[in-house]
Amino acid sequence: MGPKAPSCYEGVIRKSVNVYDLCYKQKKTFNSLTERATYRATKELKFEAAHRLLGKGVGHCGYIHGHSFKIEVTVATQELDETGFSLEFGKLKGPLQDWIDQKWDHSLILCEKDPYVFQMKKLQNRASGCRDFFTRLFLVPFNPTAENLGRYFWEIVEELLSNSKDNKRVWVQQIKFFETATSSITITKDTFRTLVTWKRNR
Repeated sequence: MGPKAPSCYEGVIRKSVNVYDLCYKQKKTFNSLTERATYRATKELKFEAAHRLLGKGVGHCGYIHGHSFKIEVTVATQELDETGFSLEFGKLKGPLQDWIDQKWDHSLILCEKDPYVFQMKKLQNRASGCRDFFTRLFLVPFNPTAENLGRYFWEIVEELLSNSKDNKRVWVQQIKFFETATSSITITKDTFRTLVTWKRNR
């Protein structure tokens, strides 16, 4: 048996042992908290694009104009994966940013019923012999407001999750769609259930 620790350390040793024991005694409490908790993971995505709005009261937004868009995607779960993640951020950023880069970034987003579409396609045909500046035309079946684009992107995120192994435990909780640094719209899971689903461009 080794030498007894000096009396001045007895309190420190006793306290350390008590804290260690306490961690394990509270394991059941921690597990019950984990079962009740909801974890939310948010990823920020950015892109540059132009659009034009249709209808009365749109003001200067009726002209083709551009924005530095930003999207905050929030997913939620009550069950962490084997690593302890709600959802690894890379699983959101990688495929979603790729979709944005291919479809929306530096594109012109127009309603498919916009009269400008016909003119754009004519210009596209004329440019067939040189660099085509109008290949980044993205048509949607709705007025491309921030609200509608946010709803559209919600479906993109849902499709991504449905095709992943995390689809049974993770869901889309919220999307915040910024048209400018000071102007944004927020869509939540509760409100989205009643919204219209559109057939999207692939």
